[in-house]
Amino acid sequence: MSTANLSSATVKILAPDPLAKLGEAQSYRIRVVPDKRSETPLHAVAALRCENREEIHWLSAGLPSPIEAVRWMRSGFTPSVQEGLGLGVIQELIRSGKAALV
Repeated sequence: MSTANLSSATVKILAPDPLAKLGEAQSYRIRVVPDKRSETPLHAVAALRCENREEIHWLSAGLPSPIEAVRWMRSGFTPSVQEGLGLGVIQELIRSGKAALV
């Protein structure tokens, strides 16, 4: 999947507890967490590194409630990442069948 394809794609998380393993000691759990990028209370889909829980890669824009963010993650969202590790996480989730393009 190229970066251009992802920019117009919608990603749907299929696994109940998605994990993307990019390499040795480089695993990421996909969660809905409070969006620390925003001054207002929002929640977003993020990849949290298992080996270092402070490392967060934001995969989506923020939404007003965690319930809305979970619903969005399970029904399909447009990723806010177009390069770097976040893109690698999404590509690995799709490759492993834990997510799909819709």
